[in-house]
Amino acid sequence: MKVTLSRKTPLLQRVARVLAADPVITTVSYWDSRNDTDVTVAYADDEATRGAPRFVVTADDYLDGPGMSNCSPLGLARALSRVAGGQLKHISWAKPGTSRGPNPVHFPSPVGLRYGTNVTTSLTMAPAGSALSSLVVDIDTASVPIQYAVVDDAEYMAAVCWAAGVIAAAQVFESQQRLTPIDVAEPYVRACQAAGLVIARQEPAS
Repeated sequence: MKVTLSRKTPLLQRVARVLAADPVITTVSYWDSRNDTDVTVAYADDEATRGAPRFVVTADDYLDGPGMSNCSPLGLARALSRVAGGQLKHISWAKPGTSRGPNPVHFPSPVGLRYGTNVTTSLTMAPAGSALSSLVVDIDTASVPIQYAVVDDAEYMAAVCWAAGVIAAAQVFESQQRLTPIDVAEPYVRACQAAGLVIARQEPAS
C-alpha cells in the first residue's frame, strides 16, 4: 500500500517511522497532488485532503469523502470494546496539557492518581503531569467487566494510534466508505500492538 503524508501532519516523523516499519506499507512519501497514492494521512481540514485522494486517515473527526477518522487513543478505546465483545462503559484518559478537575482517577504507574474532569458521562480527561499519556478503558460484557490500560509517551501513543488506522485501512480502503477504528477493530488493535503499544488487561477497581 502506498501512503502519502501531508507535510502539515502533526507528529509527522513519528507517524512516518511507525508506517515505514510495517510490511503492508510499500512506500511512504509526502504530499504532492501528482503522487499515485492509496491512502493519505492528514487532518480532516488539511489542504491535502482537498485534492480528492482516494482514502484519507485522520486522527480527528470525519471529513467529506472516503476514509477513516478518529484514529487516536479514543479510537483505540472504542476498538477495544468491540474486540472484547462488550459495551464501552467509560474511558479515562490522562495526557499532557489537560486541566486538573475535581474527579479522582487511578491510572497505572507511573501516572498514578490524577484528578480529572468528566467531559461526558463516558469520558474523563485528566492531566498526566508529565510527557506520558495513559488510557484506562472499562468495558461491560455478558460475563465479567473488563478493564484495559495503556501507558506510554504521549506523542508516541498518538502517532501509533494514527498510523494503526493507515495499516488497518489496507483491508478496507477499496470500500470507499466513511469508517472509524471500531469498524476494523481487530486489525486496528493488532496494528497498535505490532507497533509496540502495550495494552494490558487488568482487574477493574472495586
